[in-house]
Amino acid sequence: MKSEAAHWRCGLVSVAWTGVRRCHEFRPSGSGPATTARRRGLVAAVALLLGGCMVGPDFAPPPAPDVTGYTPEARLRPGAATPVPGGTAQSFASNLDVGGGWWRKFGSPQIDAFVEEAVRNHPDVRAAQYALRAARETVLQSQGALFPQAPGLLSGTRERAVAASSGTTGPAT
Repeated sequence: MKSEAAHWRCGLVSVAWTGVRRCHEFRPSGSGPATTARRRGLVAAVALLLGGCMVGPDFAPPPAPDVTGYTPEARLRPGAATPVPGGTAQSFASNLDVGGGWWRKFGSPQIDAFVEEAVRNHPDVRAAQYALRAARETVLQSQGALFPQAPGLLSGTRERAVAASSGTTGPAT
């Protein structure tokens, strides 16, 4: 018969009604040969996938295309005229300066008012960038209320069971 210390070493000891202690083989779940084979297979698959992503030590990015413009033709063809107000044929002119006040060419008093208000309230570019950033953050904050909310509390405790309170007996000393 095994010693009592050997019974406690093997993991799980049960005391039958006869008072004989039996040592049961205790193996945590997930430590069998099938699980080990699955883990090895998963590691091998991940290694193969990551190895396929490698480009090599002599990789060089492709050169930029040798073009002088955005379209194959030097200029686009003029559009067709239509019989409506402002329906003159559209043409494209290159190498011309747009100039200041380009928004006035739209002929919209609302756009003119928006631009004038922006210039009046933000005299320099940095102030306009800060105002734009603040507006963007306000929009993101208000969009957060549209997502589901899940309040939660996470805490952890650790407790050690006393042998006398659980009804088990420890090894004899």
